[in-house]
Amino acid sequence: MTLNWANTKLRQLYLSLFKSTKTYDFTTYILARLGGYNPFDHLPGLISADDFQPVHAAALLGFQSICRQLVDDGCDLSQVSPVGTPLECCLSGPHCLFSEAIGPCGIPGASDTALFLIEAGASCQVHHSYHSFSLLAKAGPAKSPAVYAALLRHGMPFCEDARKARGDVGFYEEVVAQCGEEYLSSEKAADFLKFITSLRIAQESANTSKHPNFLKGWLLR
Repeated sequence: MTLNWANTKLRQLYLSLFKSTKTYDFTTYILARLGGYNPFDHLPGLISADDFQPVHAAALLGFQSICRQLVDDGCDLSQVSPVGTPLECCLSGPHCLFSEAIGPCGIPGASDTALFLIEAGASCQVHHSYHSFSLLAKAGPAKSPAVYAALLRHGMPFCEDARKARGDVGFYEEVVAQCGEEYLSSEKAADFLKFITSLRIAQESANTSKHPNFLKGWLLR
């Protein structure tokens, strides 16, 4: 469901639900909203946990406008809930409530919300062992190249599980294009660029490589 945040009355209604401190109305709404994904018995306990705050729910649902207001109100983006930090919740989506596997988020607004959280100072590290995949693996080819690039620029190392979450070369071409020269010229980009080079070689051996010329200088480093 996509909400029209330009609707002032609707936005004010949601802001009254997603206050800095959890309320009964907030908990009731979230249980009703998320219960539709999978009515697991553990959901009430998870949502009611003290460390699962409105910002986690807003991030999980891709509500960038609500996240922005909560950040302005001083919410803690480093708070680790039973399913991770707000950024982890955003990258995983409601899927993380019911499975440890990586699954496509598919929530409208998730990419914009993730970009906002990263720029607002959310840590680009894994903070919860229940979902031990790196954020890059969670933000893999099913997600936005802009989010993937932002994670790299803000210090997320290119981990082994990100290598395994392979996607098409076109996705990574777009990531490179959005990373910026400062990151691509740094030592921390080495593993990522080697990975893309290996994809390029594999594609060329299959006669299907379509890399733009402007990327070849980086990919052949």
